[in-house]
Amino acid sequence: MLLRVLPLFIVCFILVFYYVYQDIKYREINIIPIIVVCLLSVVYLYLFVFRNNCFLWTQYFSQIIITIIFLTIIYVFGKMTSFAYIGEGDLLVVLLISFTSGFLYAFSQLVFLLALFIMLIIPLSFFIYNLIKKQKPEHGFLKNTIMMFLGTKMPLEKITDFYTPLEILKYKNKKLVKEVQLEPNCSPKAQLRYIKSLARKNNISELWASPLIPFIVALFVSYVIVALFLFFGILANYGIVSFL
Repeated sequence: MLLRVLPLFIVCFILVFYYVYQDIKYREINIIPIIVVCLLSVVYLYLFVFRNNCFLWTQYFSQIIITIIFLTIIYVFGKMTSFAYIGEGDLLVVLLISFTSGFLYAFSQLVFLLALFIMLIIPLSFFIYNLIKKQKPEHGFLKNTIMMFLGTKMPLEKITDFYTPLEILKYKNKKLVKEVQLEPNCSPKAQLRYIKSLARKNNISELWASPLIPFIVALFVSYVIVALFLFFGILANYGIVSFL
């Protein structure tokens, strides 16, 4: 029965890949295709997979409800902190994965959790890179350590709108000072223009910054990995994903 939902996996793969491109280029995604594909998934499952099997339909919508509850919890926790990079569009993509995964329990949740793990590898990579380069900020031990996990020192000309500054410049008592900004600025264009202007006037050529990596990139990589493991039977063999 798994092969019957393969077309849904292919459509989902194409759409999520397109969203990666769209999010990187425009910093936002169009959710209308998600709604359309979710509805078409239900129609497809009715025509070619579930038909009038009430048990399968009950299990299908049960896993969707579980996913919605799971995403609601993630959304609420995300709103409780200003440091969250996960937006509403990312959560809707997870819901799309749930609708197109058909009869699989925990598939979309596993994709999401693996994506989180992938995102955690990035700070570790930054920290190791900064240690190798023997570079660190000058803002105290705790702030230095956090900044070394979040980003690296970069030349001003390489800090584009796809980066959030970890250091900002401002005047205090008529003296230019560097301050730490750990809270991400997802629309940093105006702020970066101001910081670069002050930096050039004061012969500052480098600042610490962190890349704004869209979470959907990690979601896409995670989706591909989990789907491949699934179709090779690895997840089912270990009971990680349940089949109806």
